[in-house]
Amino acid sequence: KQLTFHNVEVREYELVPGCNPSITDLGPPVELGWRSSEAIVYSIDQYEKSRCDLRCDVDLLRMPACVRYDLLLVHGNDEASIWEATEEAYRTNRQREETAALERMKRIQEDKKRNKLFKMIDISSMLSSVLRI
Repeated sequence: KQLTFHNVEVREYELVPGCNPSITDLGPPVELGWRSSEAIVYSIDQYEKSRCDLRCDVDLLRMPACVRYDLLLVHGNDEASIWEATEEAYRTNRQREETAALERMKRIQEDKKRNKLFKMIDISSMLSSVLRI
């Protein structure tokens, strides 16, 4: 079987303040909005030639906070909505960190209880073997 492509449709979408709290720095998360431009149709050969090997390392796709902020402004977002999204992402990120810390503490406490139980079992088995003698 063979798979072939003939045309590529390219659309540009608006950028809006996002809700993803997984950003690595303090700044607004960015996501695609629903509004888009009309599709531009390219043949697959035209599209590949125009790309000029623009594939890059995933780490290069991370944008600093100031770049995300400027992009949102250029796309017509107001400062209030950008700051609101930034604060919400920060709050959610902090909640995730707190939850993760509580889960770690819970596991540590469970491990301590389990270790105490095993120690008690060991002591009782030693006592019973000593008392038999």
